[in-house]
Amino acid sequence: MSFLFTMAVSIIAFGAMIVAHEFGHFLAAKISGIG
Repeated sequence: MSFLFTMAVSIIAFGAMIVAHEFGHFLAAKISGIG
């Protein structure tokens, strides 16, 4: 496993976490009727 591959996986995982976090906020707003 190369360093670049590890770095790419880390960046993708970090991006996925951010997207999931934002999506969670969006869902919460939809459910509570704000959005």
